[in-house]
Amino acid sequence: MQKTVARQIVFSIFHDLFGVAFGEDLHYSFAGKTDKQIFRELAELSGVPEDVQRIHLREFEERLGRELSQRCTEETIRLLPGVAELLRLAADQAGVTLGLVTGNLQIVSYAKLRAHSQDHHFPFGAFGSDHFDRNLLPPLALARARQHRPAANFAAEHTVVIGDTPRDIECARANAMKAVAVATGPFAAADLEQHAPDILFENLADAGPSFEKLLALVKE
Repeated sequence: MQKTVARQIVFSIFHDLFGVAFGEDLHYSFAGKTDKQIFRELAELSGVPEDVQRIHLREFEERLGRELSQRCTEETIRLLPGVAELLRLAADQAGVTLGLVTGNLQIVSYAKLRAHSQDHHFPFGAFGSDHFDRNLLPPLALARARQHRPAANFAAEHTVVIGDTPRDIECARANAMKAVAVATGPFAAADLEQHAPDILFENLADAGPSFEKLLALVKE
């Protein structure tokens, strides 16, 4: 889904809720932020009082989740090369458990995955609907992993966060987890490299070799 679509939907909701009109030239980045954080920062930028924010946050989330989910189709959601194969390899590997950590609302996260039938790989996760602060999502996902597989010995130092923004690297580092960056999003490899991820991929097209590197990182 094009980032401009999500941006337009958020701006439209803000106009309806608060009468705020954001121009397309607004220099505000959504990259790597939770949807709750985006709401809070745009509301503060617009001078919306905190008590008014609290009243309308749920309505914002419900409408954003509904409108974005409706846009998630096989045509609008791009499945990057190698990702499906990488997920299959991970799902088939004993001792590896897949979970989601994303700033998207939970309903939107799974709508995106269902567009290409990849949702079955992620039975749990932590989402933008859980908290404003992205750095608090990885430990929440880890707690849910333990609930999903009580017999497994999950530990932060053997957990890998994979993402395409500096904030993904930051949230891994904040929780003593391994950080893997992929330059298929809004940030170039050179930009991501400045944040010192444990592994940096240009892309995941070579799924087999990429998975072997990830597996070795988990076992360190």
